[in-house]
Amino acid sequence: MQTNEKKAVVYVTGIILVLIFGIALFSVLIDSTLPSYKPGREWTENDFNSFTENFKNRPQRDDFGLFATVISSVNAILFAYLLFNYLSVYFSIKSNFSLGLVVMGGAFLAQSIASNPFVHLFFGFKALGLGPFTIIPTLFTLIIAIVLVFLSRQ
Repeated sequence: MQTNEKKAVVYVTGIILVLIFGIALFSVLIDSTLPSYKPGREWTENDFNSFTENFKNRPQRDDFGLFATVISSVNAILFAYLLFNYLSVYFSIKSNFSLGLVVMGGAFLAQSIASNPFVHLFFGFKALGLGPFTIIPTLFTLIIAIVLVFLSRQ
């Protein structure tokens, strides 16, 4: 492995770890700012009726969540590959355009990690009932990832 490739691997690994830490920190901040129950009073089901009324009679199938998990995982792998390629290019030519590609690849990688429903569940959040709107954004991101991988291989 060349030194540029070793640097790229180290940077991609570091970026992924920083992104995961950032997602964890952000979810803790969001969770800490959500309203909590009033002292001396327990939560009852009536407190949540306005929010859950629409979902009580619907069957909760999470097939779209499974597809979104698979697609966003594929997106994360493709964008990690692209980030590795863009870092290798940046280390060899050191241009502003290649630095912009590195930033873009990092942003898409962060979006792919943050949009993964498995990551949402890991941090205690669950979104049910979104239907196909769960996978539509990740499908568009997958198209972008495939096009960018195709273009970077040429």
